[in-house]
Amino acid sequence: MKRRTLNLIKELSKPSDHSLSELANTYHVTERTIRNDIKAINDFLSKYGFDNISIEKNSMIHVSRDFSSCQKYLKIDNLYDYKPNQRERVIAVSCILLMESTYITISDLAEALYVSRTTITNDLVEIKRYLQSFQIILHTHQNKGLCIQNDEMAIREALLRMLTLDNDPNDLFISFLLNTVVFKHESNRSIVHNIISEIENEYHIQFTNDSFQILNDYLCLMVERNMRGMYVTEHYTSFGDEYHYAQDILRYLCQYCDIQPNEKEANALGYWTKNMLHYTLLVSNDRETIAIQVLTRKLIEYVSNDLNMDLTRDYQLYENLSNHLNSIYHESIVETTENPVIQDIRKTQKTVIQAVNNNIGIVREFFERPLSDIDIMYIVIHFCAAIERYKTTKINYNVILVCNAGIGTSQLIQAKLVKYFHVNVVGIISSYEIQSLKPNSADLLISVIPIYDAPIEFINISAYLTEDDYILIGNKLTELRLHNHTPVNLHNTEVSELGILDAIRPVLLNSVPDQAEDVYEEIKRAVRRYFNKVQPPLDNESASPFLHHLLTPDFITLDVKCEDWRSAIRKSAQSLLKFGYIENRYVASMIRSVEEYGPYIEIAPGLAIPHAGLNDGSYKIGMSMIRLSKPIPFGIEELDPVRYVVTLSSINQKNHLRALFHLLSLWQNDKFLNELDNAVTPKEANKIIEKFEYTLSDY
Repeated sequence: MKRRTLNLIKELSKPSDHSLSELANTYHVTERTIRNDIKAINDFLSKYGFDNISIEKNSMIHVSRDFSSCQKYLKIDNLYDYKPNQRERVIAVSCILLMESTYITISDLAEALYVSRTTITNDLVEIKRYLQSFQIILHTHQNKGLCIQNDEMAIREALLRMLTLDNDPNDLFISFLLNTVVFKHESNRSIVHNIISEIENEYHIQFTNDSFQILNDYLCLMVERNMRGMYVTEHYTSFGDEYHYAQDILRYLCQYCDIQPNEKEANALGYWTKNMLHYTLLVSNDRETIAIQVLTRKLIEYVSNDLNMDLTRDYQLYENLSNHLNSIYHESIVETTENPVIQDIRKTQKTVIQAVNNNIGIVREFFERPLSDIDIMYIVIHFCAAIERYKTTKINYNVILVCNAGIGTSQLIQAKLVKYFHVNVVGIISSYEIQSLKPNSADLLISVIPIYDAPIEFINISAYLTEDDYILIGNKLTELRLHNHTPVNLHNTEVSELGILDAIRPVLLNSVPDQAEDVYEEIKRAVRRYFNKVQPPLDNESASPFLHHLLTPDFITLDVKCEDWRSAIRKSAQSLLKFGYIENRYVASMIRSVEEYGPYIEIAPGLAIPHAGLNDGSYKIGMSMIRLSKPIPFGIEELDPVRYVVTLSSINQKNHLRALFHLLSLWQNDKFLNELDNAVTPKEANKIIEKFEYTLSDY
């Protein structure tokens, strides 16, 4: 399809009126030419089941209401009809040169792009400048042509940035280059995707979404270049888990693709995985995992005190920061570069930086090693994001997401936006629908496709939603708030879960006093389900239950007699043993860990949380709590004596996180502790936990 035809489709997708004469003037052609273009467009529309464009007697052009949706079927068939502009020619020539290992003549490049030799010659200055921005040097030879002679890893990194990171891979021209110049073996893409998923399952790890996509792109490019005989020839040795991941990935690729990667490829992939990607360990035997989660709660509390701002209720901060600290501890995140976001935070967030530096000592002490300045700055970023959430808790802005990817990808991005920000995603559109928006359609347009104009406020982010993107979104929402921007379509009356329940309960007590409490419990469950506060079933592997869902009456025992801390651990685990959550060896492992490492399970005044490794005999997420009739010392003077022992059975490092977060938060509430101390039955204790737990605001 010709460039003008593609542009006409985009122009006609706008909500304004169009006439033959107007379009003829815009494109500097005759009305007859526009009629011929519309005929070609109608052939395209008919092919995909859309209504044709009609031309009225007054030469006005009429399109159907769903006309803009046809753009998702657009593609470039060849460059002869499309006629790329200079920027596109520069990118295309750069990709062709990078994908070849020998000299290419200007004539060959001109033929590939359907342009003259003079055009390529005139573009050479821009081509050299563009390649230099990726640290790639273009070599020229009078008799041989043009060639790139950088090392293999530099070439791969340049191609990845050029086609997937710095430009939108869904752009029609970039997509054309990917399919015709870079990836000529389409079947390899699905093979690579499945192999990464297999490695995740095998090693019990989970790459972040952006890291998964980056790894997928890198491996597809590696396979393509290996199939053309281009391998990494020099790379220093890689070690650790990432090297083992790399070895297995390459072993699988050898089975399905016609490549024979060498040891240098394994070292390069291991290094790439360790230094460029983020992933989470889904299964860990480390006793430190839960200890780090407790440490995170303390760090948040201390920093909150310095800032005079209560961030301890921010579950997203707790979850994200504990995962981040865990990754730093296990060195699965290596960050050495100073990016613009960090530079901006150094200038604008000196108070937060000071607060973190004042309290980071507890992390250094636990890690038993210093933290780099960049490590600390990324911790600061988590606090800055939480502060923005804290400031905008009462304001939910309406946003529209612009994404040309599939439904699954769009919904994943939407879920992240809703999870990390106080926004309502009121629509997901493609880039070609932007011009049909009205100024009051939303408060903000968030686009993963580079856009340059829109009827409402907009920002561009990457499709992978990096930490830099989260800061950018947070800053934009703050900007709206500081400018007193009122959310569009905002109702004046705020509806809340507690508000509804408070209004309903007196009515029930007056109308059906004998059944009031039972009916109230049913209504409460329904309301909490509406407000997404009812958790999924506990046999759901992705469930993150509340504390009272785990500490049900069957898992609470009051006024237990214990001789020492060993006896307390054994008795606190009895309910979990009884119902098959853990094995006896799990109990032995808990006791052995305290004997070896000391009373690290004593984490707050009067509270101990015994736990063992995830492969030491735990089968299901659960907790069991005992209240001792006589408190006993566990070994930490400032926290002794212990009256409550809560044994934790975990199956990964995430599912128990919300319950643990709520337990640590409630333990700061003197009123909660007083009522729990006076509870007479396990059922009463469970109700106390539930009542206070729903007063927590996991904003």
